[in-house]
Amino acid sequence: SEAAESRGLTYLGGDGKPGQASTPVLLDKRIEPRRSAWQLILDRLRIGPGAGPDQSKPKWWNSNRLLLEGVPFGASSFHEVASQQNRPRYLAALRQARPVVRAMLSARRPLFLIGDTNSDHDQPLSRWLREHGLTSNHNQLGEIATRGGRSIDTVLVASRFVTRRGA
Repeated sequence: SEAAESRGLTYLGGDGKPGQASTPVLLDKRIEPRRSAWQLILDRLRIGPGAGPDQSKPKWWNSNRLLLEGVPFGASSFHEVASQQNRPRYLAALRQARPVVRAMLSARRPLFLIGDTNSDHDQPLSRWLREHGLTSNHNQLGEIATRGGRSIDTVLVASRFVTRRGA
């Protein structure tokens, strides 16, 4: 938080519960935080072998109501379970995504979800997110490799808030 604040950013990092530090939100000083709510979306769970431990750490979602030049919107960060080719891990990823997608689809203003899906644009979780009403920077701008040639990092929003391709 000190590094962010030394660069003029507002740090929204939770209240120290295990797992919250993995999904902070950094805001430009022009953005006014209106409300920040943390929701546990995946508790410690045995997810089996893959990248990282066999048991997931708690996964939190930080939903923020924000204001920029009088325009309300929301933004949050997200970090999905890795090695989703393993069925228990993919099921944990879906369990983590469902409450977030429900909130994004019911929001009255754009709610941007920014982070690491651990799922390339053409893989099951990314397809599931699109099939359930979201679009991403990859849909709008073309697939963009962000890490090691993979397109696992993304910005998502409910499709209804995008009025034209590339907007």
